[in-house]
Amino acid sequence: MKFVVPGKKFESMAPMCTGKGDYVSIPVGGDGLMAIVDIEDRWLLQWRWSPWRGRRNLHYYPVRGIRIGKTVFQLHMSRFICGALPGERVSHHDRNSLNCRKTNLLLNGECLLDTDRSKITKENYEDYLSVYLS
Repeated sequence: MKFVVPGKKFESMAPMCTGKGDYVSIPVGGDGLMAIVDIEDRWLLQWRWSPWRGRRNLHYYPVRGIRIGKTVFQLHMSRFICGALPGERVSHHDRNSLNCRKTNLLLNGECLLDTDRSKITKENYEDYLSVYLS
């Protein structure tokens, strides 16, 4: 199956079928990273996506640069799919930052995002490797 985007052809990006629904894998950079989106979001294949690594975690997020005037902004795929406004946070339900299916994306405020994360406390720090609490 071929997806035709104006000016581009994608032969290797055929939709993949799973038991939970259809999805498309989108290449993120040249290191073999693949983002997963719903089949109706396959139009995202028209752009080249790059991996961006968060400062506080080891997850890679698919981003692309958009130029407005002389300034280049980073556009995160997950925010683009959700239609998040500035100041709103998007989190991934399964904490896989490359899984950008709509069923996995949660549009949260700051306080809701903090409650969604698991906290490291003095009682459970032994479950984590190389964690030092002062």
